[in-house]
Amino acid sequence: MNSNADKFKGPKKCKGLFILFEGISDTVIDSQVILHARTIREREIADFEIWSFACLDELYKRSVAKINEAQELSGCKVRIFRGVRPSYPFSSVRNAYIFWKKLRKYRPKFEFIHARTDYSTTVCAYLKLLRHFELIWDCRGDSEAEFLGRYNHNLPLGVLLKWYQIINFRWRTAVASRACQKAIFVSKPLKELKARPFFKKKYAIIPSAASEKMFYFDKKLRKKMRQRLEYDECDKVIIYCGSMASYQCFPETVHLFDLLYQKDEKYKFLIITPQKDSAMNYLQCLPDGSWKIFSAKIIEVNSYLNAADYAVMLRNHNPINVVASPTKFAEYCLTGLPIIMTNSIQDSYNLAKRLGNLCAFGFDDKDNFVLQSVEDRMSIANTYQKILSKTSVAAAYSDIYQSC
Repeated sequence: MNSNADKFKGPKKCKGLFILFEGISDTVIDSQVILHARTIREREIADFEIWSFACLDELYKRSVAKINEAQELSGCKVRIFRGVRPSYPFSSVRNAYIFWKKLRKYRPKFEFIHARTDYSTTVCAYLKLLRHFELIWDCRGDSEAEFLGRYNHNLPLGVLLKWYQIINFRWRTAVASRACQKAIFVSKPLKELKARPFFKKKYAIIPSAASEKMFYFDKKLRKKMRQRLEYDECDKVIIYCGSMASYQCFPETVHLFDLLYQKDEKYKFLIITPQKDSAMNYLQCLPDGSWKIFSAKIIEVNSYLNAADYAVMLRNHNPINVVASPTKFAEYCLTGLPIIMTNSIQDSYNLAKRLGNLCAFGFDDKDNFVLQSVEDRMSIANTYQKILSKTSVAAAYSDIYQSC
């Protein structure tokens, strides 16, 4: 992708709606949607309104409370609406009706809709029967595999419900593929999975990116943060940033650190998570003084990444991870960190291997794992700024938006 900023600007600012059915959770505020909207606006590619539907009462209340924060971070108008849960029968039609009523009430001006996920695209597809606009399908992952990964009901009724949902997921993919004018996929394996051979529409493969204004390597910041955290110069700090969700393999990460610490007590474990109490249950097995744990806002995370020497991102090999593109990978890379990772996330693994910041790890050979440092962390950070920063991917988004 061309990193020349002058080429990012199109001949005019498009107007678009960004639609999602995730409310405004901390994750959405901290990463993709909000920062994406801000970057696209600052690059004078498009102006967005962000419309988010919260499908649970508690999420709706939290989202409404965060509207001002979201608007300040994105620089866009943000609206929150109560929606119907996607798992409910005919929810896409019902949400399309709610969406249509809100369009008639607020009358936003837009030339295209950027629909985040298959479900959002399906809802928007029904509106195309009533109104003309360009629909962009933003395909983020394999939703069917995610559902099967957490569904474990084997009773006859449970099996019936499982197949009902599977048919639903496949129907949404078919509708999104047929109704959209353009598509965005976060990885090559996801494109190969979701876009059948007959898919001839314009598309772009755009990995999850991070803001280079928020994530970068700075030697002075590193020195200052390590002093604050009371790390010695010879300490080898391994950082884990994430939640306690099972797919992020935190117990396995703790076990890996324990193995490394037994070989060399200069290894230190730094954990950044919003779920400190849950994480503490796993950390009690580690020696005192070998680990530190914090919760941090998104604007604070970069300081911790600079203080670290390695990042860890273990994932099991499954259909969910094969097609994924984690934002966390981009954040680690923009700070030049070597990343301890399995080969489950294919595109990310191959990129880190090619650019020299991969510490390849296998669950079957963990006892023989040896860490290696990178020679020039600043060089790696600068290289990734041309590939995984918000500005670097703006050209690809500009090509999608400006042709609407």
